[in-house]
Amino acid sequence: MVQNTENVTPDVLSERATSPKIDRSLDWDARKKEGLKFFVILLVAAVFGFIGGSTAPAFHKMLSEQSRFFSQQSDEGKSADQKRPGREDIVSSDDGAIVNLVERNAPGVVSIVVSKDIPKVRSFFQNPFFLDPFNTRQPNESDSGVTQKQQVGSGSGFLVSADGLVVTNKHVVSDTAAEYTVMTNDGKEHAATVLARDLVRDIAVLKIEGADFPVLDLGDSDQVKVGQTVIAIGNPLGEFENSVTRGIISGLKREVSAGSRFGQSEQLSGILQTDAAINPGNSGGPLFNISGEVIGVNVAMAQGAENIAFALPINQV
Repeated sequence: MVQNTENVTPDVLSERATSPKIDRSLDWDARKKEGLKFFVILLVAAVFGFIGGSTAPAFHKMLSEQSRFFSQQSDEGKSADQKRPGREDIVSSDDGAIVNLVERNAPGVVSIVVSKDIPKVRSFFQNPFFLDPFNTRQPNESDSGVTQKQQVGSGSGFLVSADGLVVTNKHVVSDTAAEYTVMTNDGKEHAATVLARDLVRDIAVLKIEGADFPVLDLGDSDQVKVGQTVIAIGNPLGEFENSVTRGIISGLKREVSAGSRFGQSEQLSGILQTDAAINPGNSGGPLFNISGEVIGVNVAMAQGAENIAFALPINQV
């Protein structure tokens, strides 16, 4: 009796007894078919990989050439400034014309300083911290006759002759007891003499000593059109000499009653209206057209409104 050394459980015996018999020849044929199929797939992948690797550089070169072509076509319509890399600002032709106008004409614009001897008031007991709201202090003898020269006003003007003729507004130099100093663009101060004050129009002429002063060109104010660009240069507030403002002609042949802080008033007729910023101190300064010709003399602004200013037509001057 042969003893079975394999330790087999009854469950395993039962499973073996019911399992079908495996045909080893069929299993080998299936494996050969699977291997052949895998080999074919591998071969096809290798062929396409070789073709792709060979044609990729040529395809990339073709795309690069097409991209460069379209880029060149797009750049043909651009200006040199637009093509320049790292640009900061692009100045339009209009801006360039105004910049050139200011550089050319600013030397012919002057500031006018009005000075006058003012009584020097001493504080009570020489104490600057003592207040006298009811004006109870009586002046003493030491106050009488003591004056000091102070700036009491300012305005603008422009040179119309190389030997120093300056045009400004009459109201800028209306005080016959005052002294006038013309400050030119180079920072020099010139004592000025008032040659004439127009009794009808707000125009005056000053004279400073010297020669070869830069002269501004005068235009024709009869040719001015509503909507055209204008530039003003002046000394607003008496502090910002050669300030430049820009606007348009807003109206023609306006009738304006202009008054000053001293109670003086006059009727101005046939004047230009502009929205260029005109402030106290701009009075007497030039109003230019885009060609750099003086077409007006800035004279007044409307109180309680914005961007409503007026200039005397240069043909009146």
